[in-house]
Parts: sequence; structure tokens; C-alpha cells
Amino acid sequence: ASWRAIGRFLEIADKHGIRPVFVLFDSCWNPRPAAGKQPAPRAHVHNSGWVQSPGAAILGDPAKHDGLKPYVIGVIGRFKNDSRILAWDLFNELDNDNGGRFTAHEAKDKQANALLLLRKAFAWAREADPSQPLSSGIWRGDFEHPNELRENPARKLGRDQLPRLRDPA
Repeated sequence: ASWRAIGRFLEIADKHGIRPVFVLFDSCWNPRPAAGKQPAPRAHVHNSGWVQSPGAAILGDPAKHDGLKPYVIGVIGRFKNDSRILAWDLFNELDNDNGGRFTAHEAKDKQANALLLLRKAFAWAREADPSQPLSSGIWRGDFEHPNELRENPARKLGRDQLPRLRDPA
């Protein structure tokens, strides 16, 4: 991570009264990230150049998940008391299947492995002991009737593993 770039981003956001939610992992779009020059964006296509993090090669191999621990602890640890950060979204839309666009390239057992990584990410993030709340944005569900959410990753985590929000008063 480029600490200076993140710090500069936080300065600009703060100047405009914005407190960002940083996302560490994301299950949306292309499951084959690669270093180097990226493909040009496609006109009129939302997030056409977005890639998943981690990509299918790491997400699909639980033996590689623990290699992500230094990243989680390092980033959160560095900014754990920074009041300019609203929260940490540990895994954005881990249940997003991308509408079948990348089925041939998705991680093996993507949903199960994403949930496994999410559990680890919560544990690692708690090790860093941030002052900000921890979260994980879900994709699927009848959000007008939250008690009826099916296949909700938060339910699979179990209530004992969900983040506890503190009353700021």
C-alpha cells in the first residue's frame, strides 16, 4: 500500500467532510486480477475494468488465504485510530456472482471460500484492534424484509462473530 497516497486521499476527503469506508476485499467483476497495465475501460459499462480482490487463484485455494493476513493487519493497523475513516468493509459483496459473466473463471467453490476468508478477515481485523467498526456488505437478499434474507453470509457467520457496534456516547 502507498501510505502517502492513502494519507493524501484522507486529507482531501476530510477537507470536504467525507469519511470513507475502506474496502479490503471485493467479489465483484473480473476474477483474474493482474499486475501491470490494465485493459482500457469499455465505454458505457459500469466498472468495466474492476477486478476482484483477491482473485480466483487465491480465493479458490484456502491454503493461500493466510498470506493475506499481513495485508489486513497492516492496513487496518496503520489507520486504526484515524477518525477520518468511518468504517472498514472487510469483504464487499462476497455473495455477488457477477450475473454469470465470469463463471468460467471464478474461484472454485467461490461462495464457501469467500465466507471462509471473511471469517479470517474479521479475526485478523480484530487483532489490529481498530477504533472504527468492521463490516461486510452483502449483495443478495430481500432488503425490504431483512428478517427474511436467504443465503445471507452474515447469518452463516453466526451472531457471535458479527461485529459489535459501540454506542459513541
